[in-house]
Amino acid sequence: MTASARRPAAPTSLLLRSTALLVALGSAAACTAILKPKDDVQRCGTATECSPTGDNRYVPVCKFDDEHIDLDSTKIDKICVADYKPVTCDPMNYASGPSAKNGFFDLAGKDSCVSLACTEENRGQAGCPPPSGEGCANGLELVQFGSSSYCIDPDADQPMIPGATLSDDTDGQHIRDQFCKSYFCDDTFVCNKSFKCQPCDPDRDFGDGGCGIVYNDGAPAAAYVLGDALTGDCLGEDATVDEFLHGEC
Repeated sequence: MTASARRPAAPTSLLLRSTALLVALGSAAACTAILKPKDDVQRCGTATECSPTGDNRYVPVCKFDDEHIDLDSTKIDKICVADYKPVTCDPMNYASGPSAKNGFFDLAGKDSCVSLACTEENRGQAGCPPPSGEGCANGLELVQFGSSSYCIDPDADQPMIPGATLSDDTDGQHIRDQFCKSYFCDDTFVCNKSFKCQPCDPDRDFGDGGCGIVYNDGAPAAAYVLGDALTGDCLGEDATVDEFLHGEC
């Protein structure tokens, strides 16, 4: 599924169908939305006692909240927690079988998507080196990446990663990240080193669960679908690995 396939915007809040449950999103590192222990919260002994989340991006988990992790579960019930569904972002897992139709494996091996380098006319633009002897375009700063410098917006919502700086470890990382962004309908999701989707962690390096958007020729890499385009076309609560929202490259 490409960016041209329009779908209605999906709600970003999690809805639990059995009762009116108070949901508080946990930290990105924790990857969970914790239901605070109030009288109307669904209590449980195991996850099988929790109601379905009603959203394919989440699975029910039975646990104590972080403030009461040491309580005795033989005496006190735990609470139902909505946890991010474990989703693999290894393109090899989509090389064959029913999920191969999503195009993830093909996109991850497409040279025009993976190989990124700024053209001469775009020097000085976002994610590109400056023209010889000149500076960056307005609002961009020259930042060192390894042995070279690139023009970067220091105020970007997520760190700008010049496409030309991707190494063997991060080659094609933006495509793997886009698969996670597509599934979870959230452009802060990335693919970590264990090939699992997670919300990006600003304290980790790009490619290791850290945040970042790869730029090429002055714009985000063509494989991305971000922001309103992502939330407007993604499947939301009906998410499935069989469909992959991505740009054309």
